Amino acid sequence: MPEICFPSETDRLDHADLAADPRVKPWVDEAGLRSENTASVQLRRLGIFLWSTRLTTAKLLSLANEKPDELRNLLIAYAKAAKEAKYLGTYVRRILVSVRSFLRFNGSKFDQFPSVSAPAGESLVEERVPTPDEIRLLLTGLSARGKSVALFLAHAGLRPGVLAAGEGKGTDGLTLGDLPELRLEATSVRFEELPFLVVVPARLSKNGKSYLTFGSSELAEALVVYLSERVSKGEKLGKASPVIASTGQGRGSSEKVGKFLKPPGEFVSEKAIAADLRDAIRKVRPGGQVFRPYTLRAFCSTQLLLAEAHGKIVRDAREFFLGHDLGAAGRYHLGKKLHPDVIEELRDMYERASEYLSTAPKRTDRPDEIQREAAVLLLTSFKGKTEAEARQMVEGKTGDELATLLRAGDRRERVVRADDAPKLIEAGWTLAGSLKNGEMAVLRAPFGETGCEAWPLPNDRRPEPGPS
Repeated sequence: MPEICFPSETDRLDHADLAADPRVKPWVDEAGLRSENTASVQLRRLGIFLWSTRLTTAKLLSLANEKPDELRNLLIAYAKAAKEAKYLGTYVRRILVSVRSFLRFNGSKFDQFPSVSAPAGESLVEERVPTPDEIRLLLTGLSARGKSVALFLAHAGLRPGVLAAGEGKGTDGLTLGDLPELRLEATSVRFEELPFLVVVPARLSKNGKSYLTFGSSELAEALVVYLSERVSKGEKLGKASPVIASTGQGRGSSEKVGKFLKPPGEFVSEKAIAADLRDAIRKVRPGGQVFRPYTLRAFCSTQLLLAEAHGKIVRDAREFFLGHDLGAAGRYHLGKKLHPDVIEELRDMYERASEYLSTAPKRTDRPDEIQREAAVLLLTSFKGKTEAEARQMVEGKTGDELATLLRAGDRRERVVRADDAPKLIEAGWTLAGSLKNGEMAVLRAPFGETGCEAWPLPNDRRPEPGPS
């Protein structure tokens, strides 16, 4: 009996050769008729089992047909070793289900599979839906692409497979043409309306039906930054361009098709975008926990449920935005092509509910709270502090102490009231950042200016000079 072993995090299993096996390919193709994603998962699970047991497909079928007792004992040994290695019962059971499916497809009558205990939801017992503050913290650890992906899940409620699809290889997905209110201009990328419309085609929908959802202003901002970054690197964007694209740098095997690295601008695999999110979740650990990327979609569902409870949105609209089956009643009012007036009503509902999705700090009119948030922004944006460090520094500070923090260090950056920003920008200052509640803006002095003499404001509106 071969020694049982399991792949480590550093083992990159390439199943391309297995997929070309004449015993495997028809099995995968048949599963793909129902779901390409299911076919990809089935192939991967069979590949893991064969790698762990050092079997070939020919040897596996030979054991099943000629030495069933030997295969039975091997399967028992595999399940026992997996349990000792702390693999969940659900994981082991799914591996065995794929092996059973492969054998039956190839005409084997073997059916001596061990019974493995697998409590429902055992992998999700400790998982909690993150809060808006925890999502905001997670976003700080993501690239422009990763931030866009996270907000598509958390605010638009998309499944990862909508952004990246195609047999696990990343050959399809949401395109810029599926964002009808996005305008691609020669030197800029912008949305002509917010919240912006997202049209999910039937081929990317889990239930095989096209549906609509919306993207928040936060998602629009992140996406514009990401798309502008791609344009600056020479990519020519069009309606057929993927919303989330490969970087051309690869990530182990996560952005590869077979053994070839994908060029920039190609559709990306679901595995690659999930890996980006997992890395950030493990690094930042928002709320001290680690959760699955898919939980960001659960965040969207939970927050829209709260919005429904407060009368901001109706149930059918919430379910529609998440791409759920609306049942018999829903097929009458949201299951047909929607009139523009209905789409605008849905947009209004989403906008009312978006305050529950927002990761921005809660709006406040208290001057001390505005000053406190301004100090946090300045310390994180320009002084290299983490948000946790910055909030610790401003905790308990009031009045003159906060003013000292705002003046400390580089005098070229200043926090001003938002209504003063346009006049300063006209005078040569540049916008370096802003508080998300819109109350304050961070401006950077024109080149060579270091003091308050550059401020074109009345004396009573000028900030106090910083320390020499």
